[in-house]
Amino acid sequence: MGVTLPTDTHMTAAVEFRAVSRHFGPPSAPVRAVDGVELTIAEGSFFAMLGPSGSGKTTCLRLISGFEKPTSGTIRIFGQDVSDVPPNRRNVNTVFQDYALFPHMNVRDNVAYGLMVKGVDRRLRHDKAEEMLALVKLGGYGDRKPGQLSGGQRQRVALARALVNEPRVLLLDEPLGALDLKLREAMQDELKALQQRLGITFVFVTHDQGEALSMADSLAVFNEGKIAQIGTPEEIYARPRTRFVADFVGSSNVLPPEVTRAFGGPAAWASLRPEALHLVAADGVALSGTVTGSRYLGAGSRVTVAVPGAEIAVIVPAGAPLPAPGSAIGLAFAPDALHVMEGA
Repeated sequence: MGVTLPTDTHMTAAVEFRAVSRHFGPPSAPVRAVDGVELTIAEGSFFAMLGPSGSGKTTCLRLISGFEKPTSGTIRIFGQDVSDVPPNRRNVNTVFQDYALFPHMNVRDNVAYGLMVKGVDRRLRHDKAEEMLALVKLGGYGDRKPGQLSGGQRQRVALARALVNEPRVLLLDEPLGALDLKLREAMQDELKALQQRLGITFVFVTHDQGEALSMADSLAVFNEGKIAQIGTPEEIYARPRTRFVADFVGSSNVLPPEVTRAFGGPAAWASLRPEALHLVAADGVALSGTVTGSRYLGAGSRVTVAVPGAEIAVIVPAGAPLPAPGSAIGLAFAPDALHVMEGA
């Protein structure tokens, strides 16, 4: 019994938002949780929604699932307008951060719960549940209770429960947030491999820039209910459109126009990544400053250098000598590392 994959291969858009807004509160003073969002998520892609708390990303996920209705605009899933379609009639499933497993049920029955609600025969739904458990590397765990599992194993059970219904779109609401760092990194790899194996569309909400950059084929950066930028991880990281994106995704050096001009660029806001900079002797370089401090990061150190009009962060590789606070130091970088931002 194999996993059913989408058959409408001619369709390229799994999810579409057209001028979608979701407001809360009185019409006289609405809270604009989502404000005129335009978005297209390609079929079969791993798409991330990234942003700080309150930026609108989770509300967008709830709009896709049907747990929220748009105040205005249109939502389409594989071409069908689902703006007024209830959650149980959308071919999507959600994995939540808290997993929401039933503690009194064993793992097999937790996974098979959605099929039971649909009236699927007990033997058939248990067979399907065991197939899903094997898919998420939990074969043989069906008789255990959720309380007997680790956090990572419970997360896999929640994944299996969502996948057993064979959704065309899987929604993941910060599902790795409760895991420790090492397990979270391992689950990132497993989630990405699972999505590639199944070929279904994953929509992943996170506030963790590292998760979004390492897992997603493309991502949207949210801020104050709007999308600040959409693109591939490489585009978002290397060519941020706004000061917010540059600062939020990877903590770039955001340079005001006068500093950009001193760095050899035009008089405009620009982004310069800390790892693109190199510390050199202050003598004979066009740009130099004073070291104000350093912070050990494990794989390297973050050195801060005060220059006229800004404080610049530089990532120094582990093992390299660190200049003393108060010393003069030069800054060097490749010309294409300085990115002028259009929407700053």
